[in-house]
Order: sequence, then C-alpha cells, then structure tokens
Amino acid sequence: MEHIKIVSDYSDRIFELQKRARLANDDLSFELVSEATYNDFPALDQGAKRRVHVTLSTGDKVDFSEIDDLLQRALVLRSYTKCKSDEDYADDKIADIVADRWKVSFFDADLKDLAARLTPRAAQKILKKIKAREIAVRMSHSHTHTYNGVDEYNSTYTDLFTESAKVIVFNGQMASGKTVAMRSIYTEARAAGANPIFLTGKRTIASNFFGDSHDDHYQAGTHKDRKGVIGVINTLVGQQYDEDRAKCEIVFIDELEDLFSHIATGTIGVDYEDRIEAMKVLEELLKSAKKVVVADAMLTNQSIDQLLKMARGQAKILKTKPAPAPTISLGTKGEVLGVTRDRMNAGKRSAVFMDYNPRAFSEVAHALSHETGKEALMLNAEFFESSGKSVSEIDNIVLSTDASVISPVINAGASITLPDFDEISVLAGRTITPTSVLQSARRFRAADKIHLAFRSGRSSFRVTDPVSLIAKMISECENPVEEAQKLYATEHGKFLADYAAQKNRQFRHFEQSVLIAAEQMGFTIERPYISEEIKTDGQKSAKAGRRKNSEIQKDVAHKTSEKLQQQTKEGIDMGVSEERTFEQEVAARTIFGMQTLSISMLTDQTYHEIFSMGIDQVVSMRKRLSGKDAVSERMDIAGQRVIQLLEDAGVNLTDLSNSYVTTESAEYAYGKLIEPVAINDKATMSGLELVKFFFSDARTNVTCKFRSVVIKNILRELGYDLTATGNGRNRYYTLSDLVKKIDIDGIKEDCNISRITGKYEQLALTKKARAYPVKPEVIQPLITADEMRLAGSIDVKNQKAKEEAEKAGELRLGSGLRLNYLTR
Repeated sequence: MEHIKIVSDYSDRIFELQKRARLANDDLSFELVSEATYNDFPALDQGAKRRVHVTLSTGDKVDFSEIDDLLQRALVLRSYTKCKSDEDYADDKIADIVADRWKVSFFDADLKDLAARLTPRAAQKILKKIKAREIAVRMSHSHTHTYNGVDEYNSTYTDLFTESAKVIVFNGQMASGKTVAMRSIYTEARAAGANPIFLTGKRTIASNFFGDSHDDHYQAGTHKDRKGVIGVINTLVGQQYDEDRAKCEIVFIDELEDLFSHIATGTIGVDYEDRIEAMKVLEELLKSAKKVVVADAMLTNQSIDQLLKMARGQAKILKTKPAPAPTISLGTKGEVLGVTRDRMNAGKRSAVFMDYNPRAFSEVAHALSHETGKEALMLNAEFFESSGKSVSEIDNIVLSTDASVISPVINAGASITLPDFDEISVLAGRTITPTSVLQSARRFRAADKIHLAFRSGRSSFRVTDPVSLIAKMISECENPVEEAQKLYATEHGKFLADYAAQKNRQFRHFEQSVLIAAEQMGFTIERPYISEEIKTDGQKSAKAGRRKNSEIQKDVAHKTSEKLQQQTKEGIDMGVSEERTFEQEVAARTIFGMQTLSISMLTDQTYHEIFSMGIDQVVSMRKRLSGKDAVSERMDIAGQRVIQLLEDAGVNLTDLSNSYVTTESAEYAYGKLIEPVAINDKATMSGLELVKFFFSDARTNVTCKFRSVVIKNILRELGYDLTATGNGRNRYYTLSDLVKKIDIDGIKEDCNISRITGKYEQLALTKKARAYPVKPEVIQPLITADEMRLAGSIDVKNQKAKEEAEKAGELRLGSGLRLNYLTR
C-alpha cells in the first residue's frame, strides 16, 4: 500500500491519486498536511470528505478516518471554522446531510439534540432544507386545488347533472370507496343510454372495475349487448371505437395518474408521436363528453391542470374524511421474510408485494415455501395470462393459496377486503415510484400492519430532463436532437415529457420519499425489534430461495438446449420481454447464448460460460463492435466512435498487447467525445451520446468521473482488463487478460474470461472511414445532462490552462475551439 503526504492542491491531488488507484485496483493511503498558518480549513474540508488524517499548521492532528459518521465529520469540520464563509459552508453541509437522512435515520428527537449544538442560524438552515424536501414529496402525491369534504361520494348518475362543474373528482384516501361509487354511476349511465366509456392505463384496473365477462369489457367474448366501453387507452384510441367515442356522454377515468404515466412512458404505439396522438384522441373525448368522472387518491396539480385543460371545464373535487391508516413496520429483507414465514407457520394467509426483477421474485416465492410445507403462488402477468383469470377474481385467487407473491401487475385500482389479511409485506425494489409502493400496500384493505423493506443500493439512473428523455426514446430516428426539440414544442409532447421527468425525479431520494409520503398520508412508521430467531430464519430462507433458483436455472437451460438440438423452438416458453418470469428469462438467455457461441448442445462447461461467466455477452459485444453482427447504421456509427475512443486513449488497434494508456490520454480521449459526429447527411450526435447508445443494453458505466475507469469499463465489456505499470507520474496501463473469481457449483474459481472468450471470438477492432462528413449547418446542440457536464468540465480546464499559461507568461492564442486544451 502506497502512503503519500499531500501538502497543497488537496482536491486535485487526491482526485488524481484516487483515479490512478481505482484504475489499478491498488490500495491507497494518504494524509494531508496544512501549511496555511492563516486557515487550516481547506485541508480539514478535504480530510473530512476523504476520511483521512490531517496535520494542522499548529502541529495538532485530526484523524477523520476514525469518525465513521458523515454528520459527525461535518460537525468536527464546523468546529474549526474561523470566518463566516467557512461557517456558512459547513452549515450548508450539515443541513444537506440532515435533509438526506430525514425520516430515514434522523428524526425529531435527533433534530432537537442537534439544534442545541448549533447556532440558531444554522438550525434554521436545517429546518428550511427539511421543509423544502417535505414540500417536494407532498407535491408528488397531492395538490393545492380547492376541494369539498364529504361523508361519502355521490354514486347517483342523475345527481351528477345537478352539478355545474363538468369534471367530478373523487380524491379521497385509498380505500375510501372511489371505485365503488364510479361502478354504480357507470351502471346507471349505461342503463340511461349515455354510452359511458371507462378508461385506464392498465388492463388489470379495467378488469377490476368489471370483469371481462361484462358486456362492455373490451376483452368480452361478445359485444352484442354492449351499451358502453370498459377498456384501456391503447385500445380505445383505435378506429374501431370511433363511433363509441363520438356518442359518449360521460367518461370515467380510474387512476388518472396511472393513465398519464402509461401514455408518457408505457407500452403504447411505436413512436413518440403515437403517445401524442393518444393524448389528442383523449382530449377530443373529454372535450365532447358532457361529464367526466375521475377517481384517484394521489392527484397532483400537474395532472389536474392538464385534465381541466383537455376537458374544457371546471372541476368539483370531493374528499371523504380520512380513515385510520395502517402502521408501517420497517425492517430488512431478511426480517420481512422471517416475519412473513412466521405468520405462515402459524396458519395465517400471507401476501408479499414486490417489484424486484424476475429472478428475485422467484427467489422470494421459494424462500417462503422453504421447509414450511406451504404454497407460495406467484401472481404476475404470466399467471393471469396462462390461467385465464382476471383481477376481478383476486379474492378467490389469494384464498386458494397459503401465500401470494404479487408483482406490480396488481397495483392501483384493485381492492381486496378479505379479513384474513390483517398484515401484509412489501419488498420495495425501487422500480416503481414511491407513491406506487404505498398504492400497492393499500390493496389489502383490512391490513392494519405493513411490513416494509427496501432493496439495498440505489435506484437505477433515470433521465430527469424532458427533452433528453424524448431524445432517448427516439434515438434511432433520423435527427433525434432536432426531433426531440420539435416534439417538446408541441402541447401534448411537452406535457408527457414533463410528466415523465417529474416521475423520474421521485427516485432521487426513494426511501425517504416513501416514508415522508406515508406519514403525510397518515401512516404510522415504526421500527420494531425483531427476534434473532425470526431474523435468522428469514436470512436462511433467502439463501434457500437462491439455491432453488440455481437448480431451476440449470434445469430450464438444459431442457431448452435439448429442444434446440431437436431443431425446434416449439414448447419453449420465452414470454414477452417486458413481462417475463424467471423461467422465461432463463429460456431466452439460453437461446441467445447458444446462438451467440454457435453451440448445438449445452454442456456443464458451456452452461457456466453463459450463466456464470457471461461469455456469450462478451462475444456478442465483440461481434457487434467488429461489425460481424448485423446492426443498424446508427449502431455501426456508434461502434466506430467507441473504437476511436479506445484508440485516442492509447489502445493499439492492431496489436492490443502493445497498448499504452495513461490517465492523461484517457482524459484527452473522453474530452473529444463532445465533438459532433454525423449520423446521416442531415444531423449529428455528440460522440458521448453515441458511446452511451452503443452500450445502452449493457451495465457498464461510460459516464463516471474517472475517465480512465471508463476506458477500463469498456475493455472489460470486451473481455480485457487494464494493468498498471510504474509508479507516480510514470504510471501507465497496458491491456491484460480479464480474470474473474466465479462461483462454479458453490466453489470460487479464477476464470480467465479473455482466454475463454477467445475460443469463440477474437477481438478485432477495425476503423472505417466515416460514413458522413460533419457539415457545420447540420450540427445539433448539446441537450443531455451528460453532455452539459462534459462541456462544463472542458470549459473549467480550458480556463485553468489559460490562467496557468498567463501566470507563466506563455499565453498563446488558440483556435477558438472549445477543445483547445485537448491538443496534445
């Protein structure tokens, strides 16, 4: 381990050292020495950030490495401030930390104790930050429109027309009878010949309103007695319903937020224009109807304003008195599994809502049934598809089994009033919004306790800039940047992009947003003691679930291989990519892996090469980059930009073993990604967005702050690694074999990914002439957050280089290009 003393330029030196250490997988130890007798604060600030030892100008020492807690380090830093600007800086840091922890690990009593240690001004800053965070959360599930409090919703059709408002909104809490009232009004409306239309974003919500045996249901076997339509937006915008929309007098929308979310980001149409067209058809329907009835517990200003704009009318919003909300009992995944299994062992029916991936979903089901002698039924899209059952039968379904593991296919709209389920569990996987987590929890109306656990880690990255979001959706179009700006300039295109971006922002502080929103809705939050016995049982069952999944994976893979050997795909269930079960995912991966590796039969060795080592994915990436796989022209151009990035960084395309990469060359290569690349004769994209596009279906991070690590990440995707040679400023990196420690049937083995991949496909990086020249008149502006960050970092470095040159008296006029600092 290298130990270094840093006496100046703390931030820059630490950044460079950490970048080199991370690239080389080295351990690094350093300490800071302050020589600024007038103020030790800069050294202390970096010491607190990096958790290192700091020697002050007085000779005193502060060892931040012994202070684990971020807040405590910030408080120590605050104690060494000597001027107001440093005090403000430290106070802001403390306020940010507290705001991020609020209601997650920092509570009212903690705030009171902390305020006593700070100045009133600093305490006020914290309160201001907390209030801003709480307001932001509240606005994600509520609105500021005027409403009328009622004891119950008016469920009489004729009474609606005594109201002057065109739009009637049932906006009470979950489980307050909104759907029941709408169902009654719909029945009267169809009897009165009003040709009602009920629409929503999910078929499960439509089927919960009335089952598919109802004459009006869009999936009913016959429509001969139809007097209205109950359906989803995808279907109702079709031409076959033109006449129904034209004669409709009253429109019902259950879960408006879900409807807008589906149009904005769900599966609807092919192009972004199809989403806009759906909004236009919806607007025409709402505008022509005499009345619009909406039910949603979590309406926002954004959605209400858009609804009224489209309906061309005013709204009367009705809310019933809040009913007591359940208690949320927080725990870990193992604790929640243990509590659920304990309940099952006591002979009580159980339910677990979870939005994890199919593998984890399957693991939990097997964990619940492990050694309990109980059945755990997986209720997902595949279950309803294969069984022919609908959400309207949910009561009978959950009563038919000991435990139900439920995916987000059952979310808003469904109502289960069975008294058997007085407690349920929720495993929040961070794939649905915080408000949707709470919606899921309230599907079982009799539950007065909800056991909740969050998946560890962070939510996946989500685009929060609306124009960038559109550009990502239409990345294959002729000119995605220009087209995204045009679509955003339209009324409905702007609303949908803004709506999707706002939803994505909820994932920034996911756990906190769930807990703050829950308290705002009346839930009680508790963090109870769970016995060691129950915790241990939950942890052991989770491991058993993973083992069972491994057995299933191997079995499904080999059976799929046998069917492929018989030259038939008949009987292989791969499902639909968006809604696959774990078994369907395994079957699809087996087919992909065998075809990619050109193998006719799966052996134990090739099974592990695919499912343990991911050799098929490395081979696929090599083929795509070398042009051996048929790809779109856009993908081919993106691949060429990746090759150029590697060459600029120092990778020798003709002799990989002779590559020479440095942190400086990687920085230079990455900076050039800001330059435009012609994607046809009418448009450009930045090199950065093309590299992101090439790796869009891979997990590699191509935007991390350490540019040399980006190069390493890309090479690892291709089956190689970077190895450090030399020390300090003489350090450079060469390509080496990628060796990973892989679990093979319970035994950890060192596997040379490079050699194994080489059996199937050698890495061949060949540069081709650019397909199109870059014409100044077609260069598109930078629009994504990643582009803006890269451009900003380049500007900072240009300015810094300019200042250093001026100091040295060596300032030379450059070409005026943004990239002048990159010239080698």
